[in-house]
Amino acid sequence: APLVKRHYSNSGSEFRDHWQVTRPRLTVQGGIGTSGEAKRLLKEFGMDATGWGSPFLMVPEATTVDRATRSLLENAGSQDLYLSSVSPLGVPFNNVRNTGSQKWHENRIAKGKPGSPCPKGFLKSNTEFTDQPICTASNQYQLLKLDQINRMDVDKPEKTAMRQQVLEKTCLCDHLGNGALINLGILEERRAPQAICPGPNIAWFDRTYSLQEMVDHIYGRGDTLVPAGRPHMFAKEIEMYVDYFGELAEESKGEEAELTKLSEFKRNLEDGIAYCQQIAATDPYPGENLSSIAETAAKERDRLDSIWNRVAGDLASEPS
Repeated sequence: APLVKRHYSNSGSEFRDHWQVTRPRLTVQGGIGTSGEAKRLLKEFGMDATGWGSPFLMVPEATTVDRATRSLLENAGSQDLYLSSVSPLGVPFNNVRNTGSQKWHENRIAKGKPGSPCPKGFLKSNTEFTDQPICTASNQYQLLKLDQINRMDVDKPEKTAMRQQVLEKTCLCDHLGNGALINLGILEERRAPQAICPGPNIAWFDRTYSLQEMVDHIYGRGDTLVPAGRPHMFAKEIEMYVDYFGELAEESKGEEAELTKLSEFKRNLEDGIAYCQQIAATDPYPGENLSSIAETAAKERDRLDSIWNRVAGDLASEPS
């Protein structure tokens, strides 16, 4: 607050006392698709606000996305949107397939020059091979890591999986901004690979919209922009967490600590699924597809049990 007040004072403006923030504001960001879902979050959970990010990628008045990338998003289905490992920092990252960035990286891999020249270097963090941090999406790191993997005494499938983990990293600090630079006429598309990070919810927004259309949709003032069959945001959350649980199980090396972690994750996830099922039994707000929560919960609970039985069985069968 002192810094904000100083800004107003220095600019010759007045800071009004009722603008003072006296408590943290709690908001929900990600995956909201209907006004009914937003109303539930505000009324039932007491949130101060909701955030709608990905849908605005389809609003040219609000976001500077290049034409090719926006066309990709318009045509993206659920199968094209996924939780990826492209982040050089190892943070799970929502992604869409077939971006300009993905094609650029694949072309470099085909030429034997994987990774990026690292023109900006904002995500340098790895010191596995160097004294000074380098980026795991860089050409320097990937060549060093791939050479290390080639010399490992492990079977071919494991080497293939390890190489894929290395090559999946994307030059985000450069490529994420390229779409805006193309849109503004600052860069040519052929010189600017585009990366973008839409949530899976964008699969239900299939054209460009005016700002008025999107705002009316958010506040329930007009016809909904998404079909009635769109799964509830809580249903998609359940599915995404079970996907993530499956990825952790696949990465498991058979250590007891990993099994303990997975067991705790499973219990927490089961509690969350049961809570969502309670919500599904309540009256819906306008535009809420609550039936999709019950359907998804039953399916994903079975999938969760199947993943758990597989990993727990694999660990139990290993020699002690």
